[in-house]
Amino acid sequence: MIDLARSFDAVRTVIEVRAGGECKDSKSCVNNATCRGTAENLQCLCDAEFVEEAGLCKVPDGGECMEASDCVDDALWTGTDGNRRCACNASFVADAGLCKIPNGGDCMQTSECVSNSSCTGTGNTRQCECDVGFVPDGGSCKATVGVECTDTSSCVLNASCLVVGGNRRCACDLGFVEEEGLCRRPKLGEECDPDGDPACEPILNGGECLSNGGGSPTCQCQSGYVSDDGACKKPLEGECKDSIDCVSNAACNTDSKCECNPGYIPEKTTGLCRKVNASLHEDCDPGEGACISPNAACVGDPGLEACTCKPGFVDNEDSCRLPSLGEDCIPAPGPGCEEIPNGECLGNEGGLATCKCLNAFVEDGGAC
Repeated sequence: MIDLARSFDAVRTVIEVRAGGECKDSKSCVNNATCRGTAENLQCLCDAEFVEEAGLCKVPDGGECMEASDCVDDALWTGTDGNRRCACNASFVADAGLCKIPNGGDCMQTSECVSNSSCTGTGNTRQCECDVGFVPDGGSCKATVGVECTDTSSCVLNASCLVVGGNRRCACDLGFVEEEGLCRRPKLGEECDPDGDPACEPILNGGECLSNGGGSPTCQCQSGYVSDDGACKKPLEGECKDSIDCVSNAACNTDSKCECNPGYIPEKTTGLCRKVNASLHEDCDPGEGACISPNAACVGDPGLEACTCKPGFVDNEDSCRLPSLGEDCIPAPGPGCEEIPNGECLGNEGGLATCKCLNAFVEDGGAC
């Protein structure tokens, strides 16, 4: 005798429509899915509290389950009878309810990786890496400032998903400053929001969001301190307990006052210590007496200055000298050449000048 019920179940299994597929009614859909949509576009869609995985509707990470097969792939069946839940294995992280390989984990293909990352590398050394515009965050990949987003949870810390220029993009929250795609609290000298908590980036010896003269509020040191390399320090002659309280290149003396270290002098306008008498090529602080060589100057990008020979002088390892015969020079009123009898700094057709012998004289062993 034919078992009609079993035969019907076998047929139903064959014609089951997977999640995302077209349907006529919910009976044709896989378990935990319902036929929904418009009359022209009915689809099997997973019910609430379920997620689609390979066309099936599974219990997501953290969801209640009856047995292990209910869970998404790479999830464990945890808990006790009556209170069992699906939880991602230790080497996986939850990503929209699914269990995915985190950023930095070994992978075979991109579909295994968390959202906004790709499986990159060659051979057996392939790993999940965040895509361009995204950064690692606890195994996930978050959208940086300016990158399109779906909701705030997809953005980096201290940023929200807002409509910018007609598109939803991650933007720093009020009171935060964008730096290389991330959002941070304002530093000393930067504009701040007095209502922020805290208003400024944590600063050694404290910093306050203050407005001077009615202008925009900025992060400033409290009274009795000066800004020094991103921190608030005691100025010269300020009372101190330890040298760490003092500005850079200063120490706390026996009178409990900050004073400049040897090789540095006080800069009265700033309360800081300025380096003097630096050798050629050494780091220096711009100002009078910065370089020990009279023919050198303290030049370079801010914070990267070094003692360098002035224009018209030749770098002689530890000193700056005037050019010799055959070397480029700057004619008067420039420094010219070293003292060469019958020699002079003469111009060329190309507009350059060279130390040469005068007419009727020839060079012989560095002399004319």
